[in-house]
Amino acid sequence: IEIKLVCHLTTRQRWLYQAVKNKISIEDLVYTSTSSSSTNATTSSLMNLVMQFRK
Repeated sequence: IEIKLVCHLTTRQRWLYQAVKNKISIEDLVYTSTSSSSTNATTSSLMNLVMQFRK
């Protein structure tokens, strides 16, 4: 059984979300994830950021 509970972002979360969205473009994310010169730390950091937005 799964219960879906909608929780709206707080003012601070919305502000941080917008700041990150405005600073990082989709092209940058795609380039970083496909670039052979990117480090695992950078990719891991971006994935952590994406997961935090999903929470």
